[in-house]
Amino acid sequence: MLSMVAGEIRTTLFMYLALRIALDLKLSVECVHPCAMIKESVFVRERCLVLFRLPLTWEESKNYCDSNFYGGSISELLSEEERIKASGLLKTHGSSSAWLGLTDNETSGHYLWTYSRTTINETFLLNNVTLLSHEGHCIQLLTNNTFTVNDCQNQGNFFCDIDFKGLENVADSCYPWKSSVFKDGICYKSFNIPLSPSEAKIQCQTFNASISETTGTVEYGVISQYIKERNYTSGVWVGAYVDYDGFYKWNTSSTKLLYQWVDNFTQVNVSSRTQLSCVAMNPIEGLFYEVSCAIANYYLCERADPCWFLKESVYIRGRCLVLSNTMLTWTQAKSYCENNFYGGRLSELIFENERKTSSELIHYFRVKSSQAWIALTSRKNGTFQWTYSNTSISKFNGFQWQESGHDYLVGNESCVAIVDVDTFNVTGCEELSNVLCDIEVNRLEPITDPCYPWKNSVFDNGTCFILFTSLMTWDKAHTLCAEKGYKLVELTTDSRLTSAANFLKVQGQSAWVGAQRKNDPYSHEFAWTSSNVSITVNWTDVVDTNTSDVCVLLDPVSGLYGESCSSQHALVCEVAKRDPCKSIKSNYVSINGQCYLRRNDHLSWTEAQEACLKDRSTLAYPSNTTDFTNKLLTMVKLNETVWLQDSNNKAVKWFNASIVPATSTDSETHAFICQTAAAALRLKDYIIAVPTALTASSSFKNRLSITSSYSTITVYLNITSVCGAQMLYKYYSVDPFSSLTLHLEPLVISCNKYVSRRYAQVTSTQPVTIVLQVEDSASRLAGSTLVLPAAMFTPSGVARSYFVENILKKLIGSDVK
Repeated sequence: MLSMVAGEIRTTLFMYLALRIALDLKLSVECVHPCAMIKESVFVRERCLVLFRLPLTWEESKNYCDSNFYGGSISELLSEEERIKASGLLKTHGSSSAWLGLTDNETSGHYLWTYSRTTINETFLLNNVTLLSHEGHCIQLLTNNTFTVNDCQNQGNFFCDIDFKGLENVADSCYPWKSSVFKDGICYKSFNIPLSPSEAKIQCQTFNASISETTGTVEYGVISQYIKERNYTSGVWVGAYVDYDGFYKWNTSSTKLLYQWVDNFTQVNVSSRTQLSCVAMNPIEGLFYEVSCAIANYYLCERADPCWFLKESVYIRGRCLVLSNTMLTWTQAKSYCENNFYGGRLSELIFENERKTSSELIHYFRVKSSQAWIALTSRKNGTFQWTYSNTSISKFNGFQWQESGHDYLVGNESCVAIVDVDTFNVTGCEELSNVLCDIEVNRLEPITDPCYPWKNSVFDNGTCFILFTSLMTWDKAHTLCAEKGYKLVELTTDSRLTSAANFLKVQGQSAWVGAQRKNDPYSHEFAWTSSNVSITVNWTDVVDTNTSDVCVLLDPVSGLYGESCSSQHALVCEVAKRDPCKSIKSNYVSINGQCYLRRNDHLSWTEAQEACLKDRSTLAYPSNTTDFTNKLLTMVKLNETVWLQDSNNKAVKWFNASIVPATSTDSETHAFICQTAAAALRLKDYIIAVPTALTASSSFKNRLSITSSYSTITVYLNITSVCGAQMLYKYYSVDPFSSLTLHLEPLVISCNKYVSRRYAQVTSTQPVTIVLQVEDSASRLAGSTLVLPAAMFTPSGVARSYFVENILKKLIGSDVK
């Protein structure tokens, strides 16, 4: 994760921390260097030293480092330690040499470091040069920690420094990438170095990124405009291909690109194709076009940050570590994490890299304290216990403790905080400290909530109102929101006021909002804090009308009224938040935590149900809520009919804003509405059911591809026959943004004298993309299977009654037990 959101989303210092987190997702306890998320790099002298294996001239190498990274420069290795680490990188990654920022171009015969403008010691240089050529003017480092002089016009690999110093004012969500674009947690960055698609993929992976696959309409618009503004003269590779039938498809999901995105879209006769083609974006028109995979083009990388919307956080081991500068006791801290966040809990820092990352988080973002509570408490017998995993550790079990905490180790029940110098401090549980929370990013339930991960919240037209129940003065409430990158809610429209009041009514609370009396003790005018727009509030007897120290409280019954700013109340913060349904497809509509998509294919009811299921959704269930009716009216015209289904999975129609019984489900064809939850894309358990037609012949091969989205994952594949026999159970590891491809035996088995179909279950520690393609003996694609959430197969599953009983039996010839 390399991301920083400035202003109201993150503090600028996150740029520094984000580059120093150590994503040791293999759960090893060994220490990793702070630049571990950048491949082929080491951390030295407060910067990342990165090896780029690109064949560039010295000048091209310098420009690459300068133009693509904040704090980027071609490397200066001023110490022996730096040269040893750099030469070690060369050995590790099979590179014989790399350019450095050292030349005699300006001072012939005297070699000068490019940025520090210091001259290298001539005696040192002569004693450490392996090959001295009077024709060359640029220096390369070799694997034996010596230099060589080479012609600056020759091509070679090179080292970049990514320095953190002096960058406090850089406000870019995609830091350290320069000249990039950020949209909804994804950073897009183009590189104007011509490479083949396979070479481009490797370069993207240097920063744990991947070749961009722009599946949503909104995202396509963003990167299309971005590429057009780059004024490139070369096409730009994206993660797509053209298949044997002439269809444009994305690499990972094999789904088709929208035809309107493609330049001169045509379907080529399959007989004229002998191999797959690659896809690039036209830099003038922003459209995709087919091109040979053998040529070189510029390329577009994308990198996801699942914690981007949380200020003062880092992503590690499948979760966000979030620091809150709220000063609380240990018990209050535990409740704060559990009650305010879905999947939230006080942090358990079991592994060394987690402790190191957490201490750095506290160090760079501390405001009120240099330590934060964690989920570790001591017992009277001198042992310690993690709160959630219930595992015990001895007092010196590989951890470092502050000397001041030793008095608590024996004979007292006490609590533990982690300090910004990577040590544990044992202290009284009633002491006040900052809070370190864990938020699981792969939980199923919260993703259906537009305001995930905040529990006590409500979504209103692109904004989340978040309730914090801790009682405090208005000034402290204002500061708390600001520290989190939010602001006290400003109810500038009637609809926002109504939404906030209804929200507080459900919560049974009154709360501070972002307004106060203007600085005039005799004025009855109040105004919203950021816009200074005047508002009208109610007065109460507790207000001293001769002071300007009057702030505004929202009560769900009384409305807005004045209250002394020094009184203590709960508070409501607001933050912009994208509708999670838009992360599936930009044309989904969000209604009550579910996502709805109109499909204009005119199909029978049964065909419509199957079409939705293949897209990991189901035909929509009508709701009697006003919100559902109003939004569906925007999707369906008057006198138009669309298919829906009732709560018993029976066919119904929506016509003129009402439900109509359906009788001719097979002879009638209509458009239809699919319904899903954003969580469907994050499920970790999947069932692969192989259609009977695709397993009828033993000549068919099954190619299973499992692709990791964010991090190193562990998956296990469980192949089981419907007779209950377990055929395969094996663990695999998948690296970030890469695929595990397995060739499975035909999923056919005989048992009890009948030929039965197998099905497979895939369980992953992280969300994955799964495609199972069935190929014939010539490795040509014969078809693909359904990959579905495992929850659909449970007896109580909402979708089971229709899907399992009607469609799945037809596909695999039997039931899934």
